[in-house]
Amino acid sequence: MCVLGEFDEFVNPKRDISPGATAVNGIENNFVNNLDDWSKVGLRFHQWIANVAQGLPVTLVGHNAKRFDGRILFFENARHKVPNLPNLFLTDTIPVFKELYTDCSDYKLGTIYFDSFKEKIPNQHTGLGDCKAMLRLLGCGDPKLVRDKLFKYRESFSAVIKRCLK
Repeated sequence: MCVLGEFDEFVNPKRDISPGATAVNGIENNFVNNLDDWSKVGLRFHQWIANVAQGLPVTLVGHNAKRFDGRILFFENARHKVPNLPNLFLTDTIPVFKELYTDCSDYKLGTIYFDSFKEKIPNQHTGLGDCKAMLRLLGCGDPKLVRDKLFKYRESFSAVIKRCLK
């Protein structure tokens, strides 16, 4: 497993953020209203991936990525006419953590993190906060085993697109 760097940028969704979402992540409409939308941030994100990957395949790792992050990325790319990247893969850590952390009461990222470190995730429910939490949890396992599990559950972004179009 190789971490290529960090990309951390908030996005104006060009839609109202629901009160339920604000309750979870603390992000309010007035915070994002003057930020760039995905048509600009998405292009910067893709350029960042292209720069760090240098033509090699890249796997994005996210907790609940199969049901949430992958779908959001696909639909926002489509909505803002941002082209999808070639050689892009996605791994959801839920099945990975189910194999690595077999005695958890549930597999919410916050629960696994708290059970492991007896503290809450710093900046939980933000992209960078959750990524750092996943990285810390993955770093507790045998590196070869963790890498094998991440690859076991990896899917191409074209497979994500096919799932989204069903």
